[in-house]
Amino acid sequence: MSTDPVNAEMINCISLARWGSEEHSVNDCGIEIGYCAEGRRIYCFNDKCEILTEGQFIICLRRSQKAPSVMLTGREQGMTLYIMGTDICLPIPGLFDGTGIFSALRECCHGGDHAVCFSQRISSVFSELMHTETADSIYKLRLTELLLMLCEAAEHDIAAAPHICTYQELEAAQRVFDYSMEHISEHISIERLAEYTGISSTRLKAGCHNVYDMPLYSFIRREKMYRAAELLKKTDRLIIDIAADMGYDNPSKFSGAFRDIMGTSPNDFRRSGLSVWSIPALQCK
Repeated sequence: MSTDPVNAEMINCISLARWGSEEHSVNDCGIEIGYCAEGRRIYCFNDKCEILTEGQFIICLRRSQKAPSVMLTGREQGMTLYIMGTDICLPIPGLFDGTGIFSALRECCHGGDHAVCFSQRISSVFSELMHTETADSIYKLRLTELLLMLCEAAEHDIAAAPHICTYQELEAAQRVFDYSMEHISEHISIERLAEYTGISSTRLKAGCHNVYDMPLYSFIRREKMYRAAELLKKTDRLIIDIAADMGYDNPSKFSGAFRDIMGTSPNDFRRSGLSVWSIPALQCK
C-alpha cells in the first residue's frame, strides 16, 4: 500500500490553475479555493460581492457563487484550487485519518457556504505552489502541506473581515475602466463618466473608490502607466509618442507620473529587465 499522503486518486480530484491563461471552468467542483497574490479579485454571491485582497484566500463550497469571479484589469495574480467531490479524505495515518476535506473546510465557513480568510502560513504555501510546476517532485509535497494547513485551519479563527461592494458598484467600476481604456488618450471628466454610466458623480466616485480601493482618477492614472510600461517593453516607439497616447502633451509630466507609479523613469524601465508583472503597484499620489 502506498504511504504517499497525496495519492494518485486524490491528485486526480484536485485541479490547480494560476489566474489568467491557465484558468478553466470546473463544473463538478465541490470546493473552490481562490488565493490572491497581487491586486484584487471580486467574487459574486446571491446578495453581495466580496473583494479578495492581497494575501487573502476564499473558500467556496459547492458552487456558492452567483457568477464567475471578476478580475478588473487582467493583471491580478493568484491561483484557484478546485477540489472535485465532497467526500475526499486525507489518508495520513495518525493525522487527520478519515477526516473529510469538505467537512473540515465547512468549519472554516462557520456554517455558511463561503468565507474570506487570512493566514500568513497558508498564504506562504499558496505562494510557493504558484511558482512550482505540477511536474516537479516538490509539487505533491507542497499540495499535501496546503491541504493539511487548510484542514488545521478549521480549529482556528482565520476568517478575515470581507471587503464588500454592491453589484451596481462593480458594474459601474467595470464600465468606467473599459471606457477609460478605450479613450486612453483623452482627459475624461467625472461628469462625462457619470453621464455614460447613468450614475451621479458623487455615487460614481464613492462606488469606484470602494471597488478600486483608491480614488477614481488615481486608478485611471495607474492603469495608463501600466499600459505605457507595456508599450515601452514591447515596442521601440519614442517616449514622447507613448506619452501622447496616454494623454500627456508634456513628456516631463508623463515621466513624473510614470515614476510615481512604477518607481523608475520610462527610460530606465525600458533598459531594465523589469516587466509590468514584476513591479508591484505603488501608492498612487
